[in-house]
Amino acid sequence: RSSIKFIQDLQQWCSLRQNVPQPNKQHDIFIPYYVANDVNDLFICLTTRQLLFACKYSSVLAVDCTYKITTNELPLLVFGTSDCNRRFYPMGICLISTDESADTFRTLFRGIQQ
Repeated sequence: RSSIKFIQDLQQWCSLRQNVPQPNKQHDIFIPYYVANDVNDLFICLTTRQLLFACKYSSVLAVDCTYKITTNELPLLVFGTSDCNRRFYPMGICLISTDESADTFRTLFRGIQQ
């Protein structure tokens, strides 16, 4: 029962943050895309206007994942871009329930495209 409540709370939290903030709210988090059906079917992309601003000057997207940093041991996917000096500019993070697979990357690209 507690996992159902957790997912319901998570869905509500995400839906409240789906709208892109006003231009004067550059650092407010928003969620361009999410799926939160249960702990095994989860994809939540978080970013800010300021972080996404970096992508307009780059055509390269770097993606990496780290594991077991949350209570439920869910992977955290980090994506961003880098410049010619190899400086990394994060664009957002995604809390996911799957491993790094082709479906995960398709979902990421669809989500940030929105």
